[in-house]
Amino acid sequence: MNLVWTFDGVSIGSITMNRWEGQSMWTSGFGWLSNLSNEPDRPRPFQWEACVTALGWYVIITASTGKIGECQGATYNLPLEVAAAVRRLL
Repeated sequence: MNLVWTFDGVSIGSITMNRWEGQSMWTSGFGWLSNLSNEPDRPRPFQWEACVTALGWYVIITASTGKIGECQGATYNLPLEVAAAVRRLL
């Protein structure tokens, strides 16, 4: 898997799947949060899923324990919005 973005302990991998729900295209992939203060040497994997809206990317974050949460971004920069959602939710 290629890394697209690594910033502030969040690594975002390349897109792994696209799907359509009506007129909305959803895209998804994987990433890792690596600078946890209690476990700095164990990166925490997560899955992201995103759909573009009129306001920017809408991002859903899922971890091994289940759905963590969702955020409405303000830009159309997908790696930036996924990283921001991960920092807010994980």
